[in-house]
Amino acid sequence: AELRDIKERWPTQFIKFYDDMFFVKKGIDPWLEEFAEVYPREVGLPFFCLTRCNVLTEEVLQLLLRAGLHSLTMSIEAGNDYIRSNVIKRHMTRKEIMYAFGLCNKYGVVTFANTILGIPVKKEIMDEQGKTAIDYDIESLDLNIAAGATFSEFTTAYPYPGCELAEYVEQNGWFSQEDFDKLNVSYQAESPLNCFTTEEKRMQNNLSLLGTICVAFPRLRWVSVNCLMKLPLSRLYFIFYFLTKGYLNVFKVYPMKLTFANLARNIIRGLQFEWKKRSPGKTLYRKPSTRNSSTAQMLGGPPKI
Repeated sequence: AELRDIKERWPTQFIKFYDDMFFVKKGIDPWLEEFAEVYPREVGLPFFCLTRCNVLTEEVLQLLLRAGLHSLTMSIEAGNDYIRSNVIKRHMTRKEIMYAFGLCNKYGVVTFANTILGIPVKKEIMDEQGKTAIDYDIESLDLNIAAGATFSEFTTAYPYPGCELAEYVEQNGWFSQEDFDKLNVSYQAESPLNCFTTEEKRMQNNLSLLGTICVAFPRLRWVSVNCLMKLPLSRLYFIFYFLTKGYLNVFKVYPMKLTFANLARNIIRGLQFEWKKRSPGKTLYRKPSTRNSSTAQMLGGPPKI
């Protein structure tokens, strides 16, 4: 009813469901069956949603397509099995990841994958596997390419307070509680962990930009990994990253017909937003100004003053 009301009030073209998990059960859920019947009739707009690779099945995907699914986010998180299972504990196998993305490619569903770079691994594990910190990040890029994701976003591991990853990096001496207030405004900035060298952090930052381009244009993988990633050209790479991401978002993941004015406005706003996220010195926990804060009751509770 809410979506129908929005559609009637404004020229809505696309619906983005942003729940962490749009459906939870691996098999057919009665709710999902009802949704696939009611949504096309009551709303009838293409939509985007999120799920996990290890719960997507062919029959569920067919049901979502019947409802109007256009694009789907499934996080890959890390290319290395040990990191994915033991460090960030996502508990998804490579086989499950390849199968889920393969299903989407089979049925023409646009896919958006999230991957985390700069996930630290203990030295003894790295020695045992014969890998460097950057090798793990390249492994993540390669899995995104192999899976055939339409659009991939590469972010940096950040030890947010209260998360298990924060405890993990603190216990290993890679981060301190005293440094929480120095975290950047976005996890798309340079790694805050002291276990990486300055050169490694630069390569991680470059790969977070070049990775999106490589997944969209896999032929650029070799030159990006073997040459471009090592150069201090992040600002140049940012331009190509922004153009690639903008094209994929507007024309692939969330396709909409925009006027020239709307498109230009979105480009300018998006450029400012992306640049801020990747700029150093934009701290996460800066106290917000209350000068223009509302003093009235708001949806979800009283205003925070």
